[in-house]
Amino acid sequence: MLNLGAAGQETTCVSCGGPIASSQESRVCDTCGSGLVARRIMAFVVDVTLWVILNFIVFTVLGMAMLPVLLVFVLEWGSRLAFLFKDGIGGYSPGKFLLGLRVIETGAGTPADYIDSMRRNIPLLFPFVALIIAFQLGRGTRWGDGWAGTRVVRARPDTVS
Repeated sequence: MLNLGAAGQETTCVSCGGPIASSQESRVCDTCGSGLVARRIMAFVVDVTLWVILNFIVFTVLGMAMLPVLLVFVLEWGSRLAFLFKDGIGGYSPGKFLLGLRVIETGAGTPADYIDSMRRNIPLLFPFVALIIAFQLGRGTRWGDGWAGTRVVRARPDTVS
């Protein structure tokens, strides 16, 4: 059941379901907000770090094979596009799994699939958008979550502090 504020706005935390002060514009309570934002940022750092390491290894090997530049260029962009689908395995990316987070569809509450993952991560293709997105996390959603109809929640609340 939703708590509705004076203006009819939802005042229930999207993460824990607890109440939110009616004066807040956020969709998460203060307690969940600070912890969830930190976990989301760290999960993204883990995902990017793994992606960079994997690309370094793959492209070092390909570079040693002296493949045509066009083929390496196509593989590089293929790698970037593959990064868009990182949250599609049961709503987890490697970083989200390690930090106890999961992407779910807002309406159904089911784990995000590959299409949801692609939609929510499209803004990350554009330079510097990740920095803008980091500042949006305090609201509980970011551009891509709005486009895909998804949100990030705690996956294992009993083990996540």
